[in-house]
Amino acid sequence: MSIPIVIALLLAEAVILVAALFIIYKLQPKPKARTTIASGRKDAPGWVYEFVDPDTGVTVYVGQAFDVEKRVDQHLRASMSTGLLYSWIAGLVQQGKRPIVRKVAHGSGRNELVRMEQDRINELLADGAKLFNRQASQQSSLHLRLATIEEEPH
Repeated sequence: MSIPIVIALLLAEAVILVAALFIIYKLQPKPKARTTIASGRKDAPGWVYEFVDPDTGVTVYVGQAFDVEKRVDQHLRASMSTGLLYSWIAGLVQQGKRPIVRKVAHGSGRNELVRMEQDRINELLADGAKLFNRQASQQSSLHLRLATIEEEPH
């Protein structure tokens, strides 16, 4: 058999295989509409909320949630961890400095890494370090301490 015929047969086989995979993909059942854990229904009632600057009264963010207090807690926790870290890094860069990143441990899997990370955080906290990480001690609701949630008048 000549080489061009072999190549043509291989290409035809590849086209048939791709077509078969495409048909199989198209015939698979489509995922149902997402539901919420809290409600179990896609039509559960929720809220549209906004963050308002307390000095100017200007809306700075609009979001939606089924549980506004829980979602506000998520926003506040993220802003207190990643937001502060990124602000710190940006401040260093603006000063012409570079943060130092030190590798302190190596793990063999996700579970081990999570444990090692938490051990290191606990060790540093015990020594009085102030970390940007989310802290286990922040389990209480942050929105109760750091945000005012207003109800819309009826």
